[in-house]
Amino acid sequence: MTQKRLLQSTTNGDSKELPKFLEEQLPIAWGSDVDHIFTQKNEAFGVNLSRVDLKTGNMEAWQTIKPKDQIGLRPMIHPVAITPDGKWMAYAYANELDQLYVSDGLR
Repeated sequence: MTQKRLLQSTTNGDSKELPKFLEEQLPIAWGSDVDHIFTQKNEAFGVNLSRVDLKTGNMEAWQTIKPKDQIGLRPMIHPVAITPDGKWMAYAYANELDQLYVSDGLR
């Protein structure tokens, strides 16, 4: 299956394909100018964020989010929210813990 990522005008409907970046990456936010976007790639224990230059297609690693408490960490599937200036971000994660009981001598 081939996925396409498009940049579309809200005023005239024109669209163009975004630069090729990894299929696992999701465009999530604009940079402070219209020439950059932030992308997110989910990993087993966190999220990698990159900054993509829409003119050149260059992508640079920007941030890695790995919650301190990794025990029972569920995959971080929700998009990270980033302010356009890149100074703040909001994200959600969940830990799922269970209890295991051991009993001896049951009949």
